[in-house]
Amino acid sequence: MPRLINDAQGQPKDILPQSPDTILFRATTRIYQTRRGAPHGNCMAACVASILDKPLEDVDIDVASCGSSREVFFRKIQEKGNCHIYQLPDGIVDGVVKSAERYCIVNVCSLVYGNDPSHRDSIWHSVVCEIAEDGKLSLVFDPNPNDQRTKLQQFAAVGDVLW
Repeated sequence: MPRLINDAQGQPKDILPQSPDTILFRATTRIYQTRRGAPHGNCMAACVASILDKPLEDVDIDVASCGSSREVFFRKIQEKGNCHIYQLPDGIVDGVVKSAERYCIVNVCSLVYGNDPSHRDSIWHSVVCEIAEDGKLSLVFDPNPNDQRTKLQQFAAVGDVLW
């Protein structure tokens, strides 16, 4: 039985493809970061561009102009990319993500300073992950072309989940 939604005129519209050969999901576009290191790195912008299938220039911002404010940082990326970034506040339950989205951005600690991921000199980085039907996250893409890690478990710590 087809799943229906109402279109702009209030008429039912089938949201499932007519052909079983139609692809419902597309793979993310691999957009690599062009700047690395605080305060100029653009790994988050590369992740957003990858998920939105946009060129990096459409979402990239001057990270240093945000100071240390995450709110300013996210607002600037959202304005430039014409998108919304949501942090998953309570979406992780028993180690799985509860979301209808297919892809998300995960902040990972790529270098721990003083055995403490929250230390100001520890290095945090953003990667693109897929949310499986069972809610488990798997690394899809790291915008750092020099990083050879293939699993989230290879990072020292996992932080925010964003979509």
